[in-house]
Amino acid sequence: MRRRRAAAGMLEAEKQFRRIKGNQQMPALRRHAETVTGICDTAFNDVAA
Repeated sequence: MRRRRAAAGMLEAEKQFRRIKGNQQMPALRRHAETVTGICDTAFNDVAA
């Protein structure tokens, strides 16, 4: 019963979420920024891959 209520709450909350336009190009933007600036943030390497 708890799982059902949690799932129902998540489905209801999902209606309010907004997708960022251009989110699929973010890894390419990050790679380009790294090449231009020469700065590489290793903390997020697993996220962008």
